[in-house]
Amino acid sequence: MQKDILIHDEQSGTKILCLESGPYAGKSFSAKFGFCDNPICRCYSVTFCCFPLDAGIEATKTPLEFTLDIEKKRVQKTSKHKASKDTLLFAKALIKAMSEADWNLLAAMFRRFKARRTEEADYTTLTAPFPVRVVRNPSLLVHVVEVLPWIRPFNFNLGQDCFLMNDFYCCNPDCDCEEVIVDFECYREQANGKFESLQTTASAFINTRTGTVKPVHSPWEKEPALETLFRSLLEANPGVVAQLAKRHHDLRLLYKNTCEQTSKAFSLWNEQPIETGAPFSEACTPKPQPNDLCPCGSGRKYKKCCGRLG
Repeated sequence: MQKDILIHDEQSGTKILCLESGPYAGKSFSAKFGFCDNPICRCYSVTFCCFPLDAGIEATKTPLEFTLDIEKKRVQKTSKHKASKDTLLFAKALIKAMSEADWNLLAAMFRRFKARRTEEADYTTLTAPFPVRVVRNPSLLVHVVEVLPWIRPFNFNLGQDCFLMNDFYCCNPDCDCEEVIVDFECYREQANGKFESLQTTASAFINTRTGTVKPVHSPWEKEPALETLFRSLLEANPGVVAQLAKRHHDLRLLYKNTCEQTSKAFSLWNEQPIETGAPFSEACTPKPQPNDLCPCGSGRKYKKCCGRLG
């Protein structure tokens, strides 16, 4: 059985890596982690800064610094941290030695950080890639995790079952609606520790100003009753209504920022000088640069969107 190598030192509050095999067998390292602080970014990058330990004391001031993709469980090449040969050797030995529990602990730390960063972020100047359907029609609803992938979920228990609330929003900045549409997904933990989705309830409106709830389609025919679900949600998440209102505000702000930036990009392209003798189609539709926003309005870079099709 593979032994966990990531240890939390309660006395010092630091993380210690203890490798038992490979070229670094019997050696310990203090570890500091750095996480991507962009709440919109979907990467799984974790930067390691590891100091060799000698009898519990940091033996050198030169750390082994590298970045891992904790989803794919491999070293990630970055322009910021160009790892040396020794550092890469250590990183690969670490990946090989880490148990499933170590990866799960690291992933939990990563998700907690990203969820906190998502809640604390100032969205006044940020933009985000919205689904194409919402870009074309802002009145269509968007599931919050489609835009903010690391946002904290609203979970609660009811009897033996666990419930997850899915929240959907109108992002139209010209709309003044105060209602969020939600549904409740019921799931149950299996013997293997995984969760199985059992059913999803009908949809309901939550008014973020009055804090009231009502079914989208009356009557509410599924069990448990909507009032029972909403009461359990409030008991487990007392500030849920205020948080839904904040999410609504942040999504509208992100949508407005994204649209404005996209319009600005189109204006810049239209202002480009037209070369004499250029074919009509080329002159009127200047080709965007790889790092420009894609003209389709997805919010992604051209090279990662329609540019790939070329």
